[in-house]
Amino acid sequence: MAEAKNTFLKSKMNKDLDDRILPNGEYRDALNISVGRSEDNDVGSLENILGNSLIAATASSNANLKCIGKFEDEVGNRIFQILTDYTDTDATCQTINYPSASTTVEMKITVFDLNNNTYSTLVEGKFLNFAKNRCWQVTGINLVEDLLFWTDNRNQPRKINVTTAIGNPNYYTEENQISVAKYMPAKPPELYKEVDTTVVTVTDTKNFILETVTGISVDMFVVSNAAQNVGSESILGSEYIRVTAIDTATNTVTINADPATAVVVGQRLRFIETTMTNESGDTSWPGDPRYLEDKYVRFAYRFQFDDGEYSLMSPFTQIAFIPQQSGFFLNGNETQAYESTIVKWFENNVDNVKLRISLPGVGTNVNLGGSVSKNVLTEYKIKNIDILYKESNGLVVKVLKTISGTTMASEMDEDIYVYEYQSEKPYKTLTEGQTTRVYDKVPVRALAQSVAGNRVIYGNFKDKHTPYDTLDYNCTVQEKNDLYTSWAEYPNHTIKQNRTYQIGFVLADKFGRQSSVILSTYDTLSSAQGSTIFGGSTVFHPYYDANDSLDVKSWFGDAALLLLNQTIGDFTIGSSDRNLATGAPGIYGEPQTSWVVDNSTNDSLTYNAGTNRWTLSFSTPTIGSLPTTDMYLRGEYVDYTQILSISSAAGVTSITTLDKPNSYYLYLIENTDTDTKFAYSINPLGWYSYKIVVKQREQDYYNAYLPGFLDGYPEQMTQGSEIQYVVSTDSAGDAYSYAANANGINEILFPGGELDDTAHAVLINDNINKIPRDLSEVGPDQKQYRSSVELFGRVNNYEGKFNITNFTHSGCTSPPCAGADQVNEIKFTGVNDPTNTTVFCPTGSCTGQEKALEPGMALLMGKCEVAYPNCTPTSNPPAYQDPQFFSNATLITKVEYDATANETTVTFSPGGAIKADADNIIIEYGDNEQYYPTQKPDIASTIGTADDLGFYQYSVDNFNGSAARNLYQLETNPIVARFSTNQKLGVIAADMVPWLSIYETAPVDSLLDIFWESTTGWNYISDINQDVEAGSDAPGGFSPIGFKFVENQNFDGADNLILSGITGASNSPWITDIFYPRNNTGVNLTNTTAVMTVTNLAGTDVSGDFQLEQVPQSSPQEVGGYRVKFINSNHAFLNSAATVENFTFSLAITYNAEVTTRTFPGRLQNFTPSFTLANCSDYITVTSQTETGTVIDFNAVNGSTLASSVGTDLFFDITSGNGSNYFVLNGTTGILTLNQSLGQNVPLGVYPLTVRVRDAYLTSAGGPLTNTAPEYATMQTTCSFTVTVGPEMVPPYYQGDFQSTPIWTQESNSTIFNPCQASGNQKCNRMGFQSGVIDPSTNADGTGAGIVLPVVGGGSNPHYYGIGGFYFGPRQNGGPGTTPLIVNGANNQAPVLAGGEVYNMISQVEGSIGSSLGLTPVALTSGAMLITINLENLMDCNNTDSIPENNSEIQWVKIFHRAADTTTPNPNSWTEISDANLSGAPSNIGSSPAFDLKADVRRSDPQTSANYCITTGALYIDANQLPGEYFIAVKTINNLNAPPYAAQGCCACNAMSGIQGTYQGYAYITAEDANFDFTGAAQDQGVLYSYPYTVQTTGGTTSTFPNTSLLPVGTSVTTDTVYAHAKYGSTVRQFFSDSTLLTPWEPNQGVQGNLYHSFEGGLYQNFVCVSGSTCQAGQKYWTVYTNPGDICGTPPGQWSLPSEPFNMQAASKVVYRGKFSATGELINGYTIIDTNYASDTASVILAQSFDGTGSVNGPTDVKDYGIPVTRFAGMSGSAGNICT
Repeated sequence: MAEAKNTFLKSKMNKDLDDRILPNGEYRDALNISVGRSEDNDVGSLENILGNSLIAATASSNANLKCIGKFEDEVGNRIFQILTDYTDTDATCQTINYPSASTTVEMKITVFDLNNNTYSTLVEGKFLNFAKNRCWQVTGINLVEDLLFWTDNRNQPRKINVTTAIGNPNYYTEENQISVAKYMPAKPPELYKEVDTTVVTVTDTKNFILETVTGISVDMFVVSNAAQNVGSESILGSEYIRVTAIDTATNTVTINADPATAVVVGQRLRFIETTMTNESGDTSWPGDPRYLEDKYVRFAYRFQFDDGEYSLMSPFTQIAFIPQQSGFFLNGNETQAYESTIVKWFENNVDNVKLRISLPGVGTNVNLGGSVSKNVLTEYKIKNIDILYKESNGLVVKVLKTISGTTMASEMDEDIYVYEYQSEKPYKTLTEGQTTRVYDKVPVRALAQSVAGNRVIYGNFKDKHTPYDTLDYNCTVQEKNDLYTSWAEYPNHTIKQNRTYQIGFVLADKFGRQSSVILSTYDTLSSAQGSTIFGGSTVFHPYYDANDSLDVKSWFGDAALLLLNQTIGDFTIGSSDRNLATGAPGIYGEPQTSWVVDNSTNDSLTYNAGTNRWTLSFSTPTIGSLPTTDMYLRGEYVDYTQILSISSAAGVTSITTLDKPNSYYLYLIENTDTDTKFAYSINPLGWYSYKIVVKQREQDYYNAYLPGFLDGYPEQMTQGSEIQYVVSTDSAGDAYSYAANANGINEILFPGGELDDTAHAVLINDNINKIPRDLSEVGPDQKQYRSSVELFGRVNNYEGKFNITNFTHSGCTSPPCAGADQVNEIKFTGVNDPTNTTVFCPTGSCTGQEKALEPGMALLMGKCEVAYPNCTPTSNPPAYQDPQFFSNATLITKVEYDATANETTVTFSPGGAIKADADNIIIEYGDNEQYYPTQKPDIASTIGTADDLGFYQYSVDNFNGSAARNLYQLETNPIVARFSTNQKLGVIAADMVPWLSIYETAPVDSLLDIFWESTTGWNYISDINQDVEAGSDAPGGFSPIGFKFVENQNFDGADNLILSGITGASNSPWITDIFYPRNNTGVNLTNTTAVMTVTNLAGTDVSGDFQLEQVPQSSPQEVGGYRVKFINSNHAFLNSAATVENFTFSLAITYNAEVTTRTFPGRLQNFTPSFTLANCSDYITVTSQTETGTVIDFNAVNGSTLASSVGTDLFFDITSGNGSNYFVLNGTTGILTLNQSLGQNVPLGVYPLTVRVRDAYLTSAGGPLTNTAPEYATMQTTCSFTVTVGPEMVPPYYQGDFQSTPIWTQESNSTIFNPCQASGNQKCNRMGFQSGVIDPSTNADGTGAGIVLPVVGGGSNPHYYGIGGFYFGPRQNGGPGTTPLIVNGANNQAPVLAGGEVYNMISQVEGSIGSSLGLTPVALTSGAMLITINLENLMDCNNTDSIPENNSEIQWVKIFHRAADTTTPNPNSWTEISDANLSGAPSNIGSSPAFDLKADVRRSDPQTSANYCITTGALYIDANQLPGEYFIAVKTINNLNAPPYAAQGCCACNAMSGIQGTYQGYAYITAEDANFDFTGAAQDQGVLYSYPYTVQTTGGTTSTFPNTSLLPVGTSVTTDTVYAHAKYGSTVRQFFSDSTLLTPWEPNQGVQGNLYHSFEGGLYQNFVCVSGSTCQAGQKYWTVYTNPGDICGTPPGQWSLPSEPFNMQAASKVVYRGKFSATGELINGYTIIDTNYASDTASVILAQSFDGTGSVNGPTDVKDYGIPVTRFAGMSGSAGNICT
């Protein structure tokens, strides 16, 4: 038969073709042979080769195990196998079915090493998802270096590290560890820190104990979501509640303020703060504080995994930016902004950022919630983490730091790693490929795989998932709120208004494969969701308008809000929308079962350290199905955690998991309908997470910072005009003139009717480029242009006005001032600040617009308005400065405050006249406010220079044009823009002064049609699907209620409009703000109806006391909101308020035809009680020790407006100052009395007391009402006042200070011309007072003849004396300005003098209180009067001699007394007496003649200044011991009548009274209460004096004086510093050891009473002479008439003010002695020789009189001055060499 031969020279086996067509040279089959292919002669020959043999080590007991893939490593001599025994149930391979947890399968990868005949399993587990179906065979497997890659078209391409797997067969356990596409970081770094916890105990309104304080830090914000709390309690972010202290020992947190709604037990609190801070103030902070100032930076991170691969970059944060000053314009910033046209301070204040990176597992630190065995390193094989940095204007991404995974994991707190960025510079830049790498180009599935070099090549692959066409969602824009985190994380970020946004979803699997942007199912308006209108994926965010009630201070910015109506993907239980044919991946977490939790009774989440497992327990549900062990729960720190076991017993279900389950599986109160929980199966390649992306093409824009808008045109502009002057007269009839408006010549007429349609503003600096002129089509001579830039007003200027008063100007030293010609400055006393109410708001009724004066404010331009204090528009003439008296251009140019003079000077220009009788000036200034533009833009219709527009600066030609005031820097001829506006913008010319205003330019429309990544992502899809499915849209709570119900409110108050009434105001019935039912996403529900019932805690239905009102749908704002008010009756906060006035408000709300009842609590707040005693806190009263009646009656009322209860439940008590129980206060009536049951009088002294009144107080039982919140507890008011227990005051008529008319004595020289006479050569020969020659209108002392003394010693010149009197009694006559009584014994008022001496002057008592109140004079019936006798002498003449001129002397002082009588004349006779200290008894004061005072001066050569001398003595009248009428008589005389003095003459002038004469010496008498100071006080409200003294501690037994062993005090004996209410030692009656006069002095520890003690002190001189250089010119100095060298030294000494307290520094001191008890009280120590006084009258005697010795060309011994106290005894001037 025929034979067919084939030569197999090609050496090629071909099993593909049919045998019949097999090409020559190829063969069909062969076994263990090979065909030679060489070119030698053995070509085509057959060679034997080795065959295969069974390797026993690879044998398996699993007969179903099949190798579905292998790889022969010829280099390593290894064989890799992929084995499985699982067969997918879908034989068609159209779906992928995973083996269930209950199914036992074997899936693994093995390696046989031929080098050592070892067989190893590299990785095994169900997660490998192998199947032995033919279609799921491994079709590509390769080894690249040590990495084994394979693909099976069932799973995504995968790889393992062979060496790693051989070393640890359990190294790979999850899909993300073996996938070629690596895990993508899911979330951006968080720039906020948040802690959620629950209140356990409320200590008070600001302190509460929490479940945990871990993670909470000082300064964190505190918020609370009403939907999470049973009682809808909430704390809003806008309340700015912050943590001020934390006690970790007790878990106690303290906050800075009381929340609007009190915190309650069980309330969920969220603590949150931004992690962007400024740490430059910390000297130990290592960063560069200025590095980020000019940068907008974002942060991200990426992982490096164990085999060196890098993950994708995480999403970036938003810009880490918080502006300096927190974004607020502060003092001066607005002026700087319009002056420079930039906001210089708007730089980044952030220099330290803590990036909180949320990782997909816990760390390794078990002390921080980590795990050693299962953590982010073991599960995700992270080797390093790179912290990434990107600047807004840069394209590159830089690496700040690379941190090892080990370090990162050890520092993690649970699943959070915190990297603290401290303004360091990046250290490297990523390559462009890494920067633009947005996903790994690893196929979803691939059928073929090969390698070329070190590259892996895939073929026949599916490169991406097929996304959903659309998603069912809607978008809108609303204010950021505290339900979310952005308000705290990014406090200054907001989306822009007047922009269009398109918002879409991007989905991603776990490995970074992302979908395209998925938009909304519909892009038309959907139905309203509550109060918010949602659009499709595109939303326009318009400018706010005036109806939006935007509160800028509580506005956190705006954010886009997305409402997802349906789940992402198929979230049906047990279903999936995976589809291999279409490439739809389904979702990662596919729900397999669900159940409903309806209580928290058995909720717990516990960790078992022994098993390293978690157990979730809850009440066994009655709705739904529990999960099984093949399912997963959402994890707390991992994405999903596997259920290991589940059991139910005794109504409790427990689930054990591998990792901690999410706390969401516990009961959540906010899911008010059904709290549904889900369990999942894992679809590894399904959609894992989502992020929100935004397209916004309107990009760059500018803010033009302008110096204010002028509405319309300037006014009264002229050119080439003349000024008219108008003459006016002031109140005194004096003429003055002012420049009036120009006379109208060449007046510039601007277009009319353009007010509110046209505005002007100055363009300077960069604003010229922001609003550029169109220069494309212009003429060669064109000067005015337009601009095509569209503009939107954002900040508008307005004028503020207030008035000032009590000012002065040139020629006026005290207001009110007369009119004046040209004035360019005014002055006023005090600081330049509204706190200076005398100037800024003298009536105390400030308008709220007052501000410190500053340059740029307009002066005198505003019109007087009714709202301004002290400014009456209708007065005639107007009592304010009329604008016409100044130019319209007048502005303040300088304000200076002189602290020394306490005076403010205000300079302005141009100046003008001050109108007569103008006691108010209106100040105008610029301010600004939010401007709400229309959607139609404004444009600059004309741009030119100011001159081109006819806006001329101030000049003679344009005196009154307002442009110089309206337009900034008009004198520089700036560019001015004229704007065509769509609504009113700016201020009219009459009121406008420059201030910051802002135009916003229209944005540039970008041509880049791209979506920008937001920080909302990547979030788990299963979470948002769960919210869609389980979340409720029914009312879950309320928007902020703003409940405030105060007992001082009136139910019929006038402030009762629902939209504008003020909650809690006294004249308002409203007790809530407008509020809405709110769903769990924070959306207000407006289309609801509700019925309200109210019960109190006592169980009483009080619904009739309250009324729920709803804002009608027709309202322009707050549509559908509710508000509650109280009706029918006012309420009182009494002791029963805790139950009777504690309410629960229940609203049955109908929404979408379903009724849901939601409640909120409310309580009546207490209002502070008040005292009805006028000026209680400043109250001062004086009472006698013997008072037995009421000292003060403290009437009070509680805060209620319920008239029947205002005095109910009040209680009074003394809270301080009554330690010695000297006072008794009736707790019920509030009457204060002295405690007269002590067995002694209450000690003299000044007692500061505080009385408290408390309300809601039950005196019978219960006491005060207590509560941790003070507004719900007893409140109190205190009255801190002063009770002076002292001697009796003098009668009111004599309270205050009094001074007699001077009693003159003069020496005349008839031969010397008197230069002081007004005319002629009149001589100084008429002195003293004569009846009928005094001119009361001028108070001139006349030239009548004085009382002449006989010529003595041969002199020829007569000498004159004066005798005057001071009368204290009821028969006063005359008054201020009338003739003094000078008739001896007139009306029997003056005592008759012995020896024929007569009076030439008698003074009435006219003082500060009695006269001003018009009181009737009375006798001295009580109190003690201090009488001082003063002698003054002035000498001013030029003469060659230097002999002292001993001019003036008080020869005697006499005290007369008589009993008071109502008969006129008084029938009782006058009796001369001593004073109360026997000062008039010469025998008690040694040899000194009583009351002999001198005032000695001498001439100066040359004459440089007047010489002056004064001496003063004191007397003491005790009307308590000797009441009646008193008369003080004084005789003054020139006492040197012998040569050589008589021959000398010198004429002096005294401006004080106009008397002319050679010498001027005069005496006068002053009188005051000896114990009380009435300065600035009212009747009977004197303040007890307190003066220091030095006293012997141990007394003596003798009263003999002088006792040199005890003098001077303090030298040889122990002394105490004590205090008394006596000015002078002679009036001391009690010593105290404290200056407050409360603690009686106890001499020698109180054991020695009835002893004599010497002391000194009291009121002292002002200056003393000490050794030094020169004297202070022009001062009055303390010294005595003696040799200057004895005191001042050579050269002359220095006068200085010593420290207080100090005693008289003179040649000798005044020392006293008195007999004191053991309690420091003066007792009867001397026998009173004056029988007019009671025999037991206590007294102080003079121990040593004032004594001056020395010689100055005069007597060697100046006589002792016997008056008890010499307060002044000195001289000043330039005579001789005495201290000049």
